[in-house]
Amino acid sequence: MSKTRTVTAGLTAAAALLMLSACTSPDAVSNLEDRVGALESRVDAADSRASQMEAAANQCTATCQEAEARANRMFQQSMTK
Repeated sequence: MSKTRTVTAGLTAAAALLMLSACTSPDAVSNLEDRVGALESRVDAADSRASQMEAAANQCTATCQEAEARANRMFQQSMTK
């Protein structure tokens, strides 16, 4: 019996929240949409910068690996002489 009351109370609260959310003004909805759009733009810009930084880091890693390989070859050559 208490489970039925709990479910009923939950459904009533959910219905009340839905009714309250329907009462928001068009200006508030528009404002929220603008803010969400601005945030999406910022996320896209940050994602782009992160991709550029990842590419630069990959380039640095490749350059360091090439330099290490050259240093190892030079060391091996100096050891054989």
